[in-house]
Amino acid sequence: MRDLIRYSIIRKVKNFNILFWPCIFPLIMGTLFYFAFGNMSEADFETVQAAYVEEKRHQEQEYVHDIKRLTEELAGKQRLDTTALVAEMTAINAVLKSSKEHKETLQTDKDFTEQTLEKVSACYANRKKKLKVHRVIEPLAEAANGAITFNRYVLEDLFCAMLDKANDRLSVLCSGQYELRPIEEGQSKRNKGLGFTVYDCINQSHRESGANSGGEKFEISLSLALGLSDIVQSCSKKASRIESLFIDEGFGTLGK
Repeated sequence: MRDLIRYSIIRKVKNFNILFWPCIFPLIMGTLFYFAFGNMSEADFETVQAAYVEEKRHQEQEYVHDIKRLTEELAGKQRLDTTALVAEMTAINAVLKSSKEHKETLQTDKDFTEQTLEKVSACYANRKKKLKVHRVIEPLAEAANGAITFNRYVLEDLFCAMLDKANDRLSVLCSGQYELRPIEEGQSKRNKGLGFTVYDCINQSHRESGANSGGEKFEISLSLALGLSDIVQSCSKKASRIESLFIDEGFGTLGK
């Protein structure tokens, strides 16, 4: 029996895990804690203040008091039915969404219209430029073919130049509504005088010069007179420059 006990003790001593962790490791840790914290006193520890906890408790009491007060104020009152308000708000949001979509559509149409207007303006300017060249080339072709005389060609060229000057004046007087254009027909102009029509830029239609009202006739006659004066001054170096112009009895003079 004694040998069995001795053999068991020797076997446990030889086992490292059984000897170290239950016996030696606690002695080592106790020694280290002793040297590390053995000289500490109560003065070395900092006291934790409890003000934060007290503040939270105070806030909690205030919340409880507010809940109690609101409960007393709402006692006996009926709860509002918000179903109608929610439905109305939904309808308003739907109308607002539709308005935004309509606005975006209008903006798209506006952008397209502006782009189309720019293209039309460019085409109109190009046509006007080509028409101006055509007015010069067509009389030359007719003169070369014997359809008109050279004197007639010169007069028509001066007449078209006078209409261009008159249109500059007329555009200011009538805010760009009317434009004077020479009569352009495929027939021979040998026995015909120089004539023009009034083009309405708003209605996009031609009318005879005599079909306008009295005020419009006066504006057209005044523009022609000033246009003729511009041509005379540009062709003659000795021509006097008109600095000012006084009109008296314009309806009875320029209209004739």
